[in-house]
Amino acid sequence: MEINRPSRAKAYFDQVKLPENGAKFLNALVGSETPTFESEFLEFKGAYSLDLAGPNLLELWAKNLSGFANSDGGVVIFGIDAPKGAAKSLSLVQDLAALCSRLKNALPKITEPPVQRVEVEAYPNPPDANKGFVVCYIPPSPWRPHQVRTGGQPGQFYIRASDNCVPSNHATLRALFAPQLVSVIEIHYNTTQQ
Repeated sequence: MEINRPSRAKAYFDQVKLPENGAKFLNALVGSETPTFESEFLEFKGAYSLDLAGPNLLELWAKNLSGFANSDGGVVIFGIDAPKGAAKSLSLVQDLAALCSRLKNALPKITEPPVQRVEVEAYPNPPDANKGFVVCYIPPSPWRPHQVRTGGQPGQFYIRASDNCVPSNHATLRALFAPQLVSVIEIHYNTTQQ
């Protein structure tokens, strides 16, 4: 089952992936004349002092996977600090290979069910370095809801609300678990003279 509707998150991710964009595009988000803000499909994460081996990274990743997959999808950009939601300064990932590996390896273990079709791309800055940006596309999931599962224990279900991943309320969970279908009966008739 595939969700085949236009996605702002996928369009944004594809724009970053264009050959002429990448790190150049991501650098331009910081300090631009028109600030780039986090939104219902975009999240920035400062990564300069990110502990790649610690549990906080997996908790952060699981929360974003759950929130975006349970909503309309999203893009997480590691390498930009965004206090108050606005891309303000670079906070580059210090080991691109290690972060990409950790994020990809965690995918089958940190949400229940695992989120499928996640894309993780590294953009070195400068081009020949192992530091820079990691951009992740999390698609909307046809298998939602996805529950955070860190430390082997089931946790919260998240959804994306404005520029945050927030715990899902009971009404939203009910809709995600058992979507309501409404039947519509249409009656067509023709009149004829005899």
